[in-house]
Formats: sequence, structure tokens, C-alpha cells
Amino acid sequence: MKRQIFLAHIPLRKGDVVSLVGSGGKTTIMYQLARELTAKRMRVITTTTTKIFPPLSSESSRLVIADREGSLLTTAQELFKKEHHLTLAEKFIGSKLKGISPHLIDIMKEQKIADVIVNEADGARGCPLKAPNETEPVIPSSTTWTLAVVGLDGIGKINTEDYVFRPDYFSRLTGVNVGEVITPEAVSRIILHPEGITRETPAKADIAVILNKGEISNGLDIGKNLASLIMKEKKKAIVKVLITSLAPLPKVLAIFNP
Repeated sequence: MKRQIFLAHIPLRKGDVVSLVGSGGKTTIMYQLARELTAKRMRVITTTTTKIFPPLSSESSRLVIADREGSLLTTAQELFKKEHHLTLAEKFIGSKLKGISPHLIDIMKEQKIADVIVNEADGARGCPLKAPNETEPVIPSSTTWTLAVVGLDGIGKINTEDYVFRPDYFSRLTGVNVGEVITPEAVSRIILHPEGITRETPAKADIAVILNKGEISNGLDIGKNLASLIMKEKKKAIVKVLITSLAPLPKVLAIFNP
């Protein structure tokens, strides 16, 4: 069995729906979770309620595209008789895949189409940090886990579009004006703020915070400082904070429990 990197700390079970939000590694984490789950012989759907690039063959061997929800459901049921991992999308928009509706994810959970559904519920245009607008993230009501991802390499940078997706919203939620230096305190606020990256998480869902890119210079120290700021607030829904690195191979560098 492949080594369990994330599942060793995030105890996903059959019936779970995972929504990845934030920035700085969501897609890589989504497919790593799929690998770990399929290694346990679970049937896994990876998808998005926003837009993603098509998966590489090393990320997902089967991409299913259909603009009719019934067709997606029927095809997924049929393919799962032989396969364990499917990526679902509605159609191509340019070079990206347009994802499926959050309501369809709720239906798939209800009908037990897969054992676990992993959904990228947020976009960040490759920036290490982001702040959501009023329409983001797109989290299905059936979500049982929200994984809030931030890139530690955004700390110490300037609040501009080079490093932050929606710097004006980031400023409004954190108090760090556009053009000012991003502090650990600001990043903790974008995680903890009711209108921050975990907004729209169902009340029943658990939240795990993933502080990614711990491999950067002083990354572990920066991550530990940020983790302490998050844990100090004792936000009930946050059940775990992980400091991780995805390069060259995924690993967890530190774990913080309430």
C-alpha cells in the first residue's frame, strides 16, 4: 500500500465530501488524497465546483466530461465497476475544465456514487494567497471536511496581484493595504475571519488548515508561528493544522492539534 501522507492525519471515511479552499497547492493535494484513498481500495471522485486544468495521466487516469448531470452519474456508476478513481467535469472552457454544480455533488453523496468525493471549491490563479469575494468558495452543503490551504511563501511578500488573488478583498479582511507587507497575523485573519477562505463551510463540517510550502527558507519557523496564531483563537471547527511540503514529494512537516 502506498504511504499515507494526509490520511494519517485527516481521517477520511466512506461518505466524506472534501472541499479544498484557499491557495498554494489545492490541486496537488486533491490528487494526492485520491492516490491515498484508492490505495485503500476506495472509489474516489475528484472534481471542481469552479475551474481546473485537465488532470495529467499521473494525477487521474480517467476524465469524464458530460454537460448533462444524468449522463455523468450513469457513466460514473458504470466505470466504478472496474475503476477506483474518476475525475468529473461538465465541459472545457478554453484550456480549463468547468466543474460540476455543488448540488450534483450533494446528489452523488446521497446516492453513494463514490466512497469519497474530493472537490476543488476555490480558485487562486496560482497565487500563494487569496481572499474570497461574495461568490467564493463554492462549497457543497454535503461537505464534511474543508481543507483550507495557504502558501507560506506569501508571507513577507507584498499585497499585490503578484502574490494575492483579490488583494483588495485581502486588504478589507486583514487590514493589510494593497502595497503593504503581508504578515503572519494577516494570513491567520484570512483563515479565521468569518468571510475568509473557509466561508460557506457547513456548520457540521470539520476544518483542517494546511500551511503548504514548508520547504522554503525558514518555512518551518514561519509555519509554526502562523499555526500558533491560528490555534490560539480556539476556533471550534478547526480540528488540525498541518505544515506541509509538496515538493519534491508530499510530506507533513509538523502537526498541531487543539
